[in-house]
Amino acid sequence: MDASSLRISKFDGTNFHAWKFKMQMVLEERDLWEVVSGEIKA
Repeated sequence: MDASSLRISKFDGTNFHAWKFKMQMVLEERDLWEVVSGEIKA
């Protein structure tokens, strides 16, 4: 998945599941998910 082509709506409190999924995909593609999830320390 190309993160640059992904449009992520601003989190507004009602769209958590879609927002979370898309944000995780972007962060994983950029090798940042481990830091966010706490798997590794920054």
